[in-house]
Amino acid sequence: MNTKPLIIGLGNELLGDDGIGITAARKLRADNTVRADIIDCNLSGISLLDVLSGYSKAIFIDAVRTKKHDIGDIVELNVNDFRSIPSVSPHHTGLPELIDISRALGMEFPDEIKIIAVEVEDCCTVGASLSKAVESAMDTLLKKVKLYLQLWKGDYAIT
Repeated sequence: MNTKPLIIGLGNELLGDDGIGITAARKLRADNTVRADIIDCNLSGISLLDVLSGYSKAIFIDAVRTKKHDIGDIVELNVNDFRSIPSVSPHHTGLPELIDISRALGMEFPDEIKIIAVEVEDCCTVGASLSKAVESAMDTLLKKVKLYLQLWKGDYAIT
């Protein structure tokens, strides 16, 4: 199993605020103090199974639209915050289902997963850039990711 944690920046940078995860992952990758495998990824569903396989810890960075927080607020979630939702397509497989599938297949899969998301207003406008409120959350978002890396094992982040 890979001893480095995996950071996955999810989203689609062509859809406005939905690109926050990808943008954050690229900024972390450019930061030479971060000791983790970092990918920006527009995959979803069962396609993420191969990406996560072999890691013991993972952090997802993504956009979220709950309408319960102000735009730009950081929302921290755990696997237990998601309920299993039966899907007619493997493209819409959620995190609980990915965990179940990995167990059924005997795959090495992260036993610690953290989701750090930014509340967004618009993640569907093609060609839009990050809104000012979401862009202004970037520094706090990156600090939260680094904090979890340090909590998991100090030598992953901030050298």
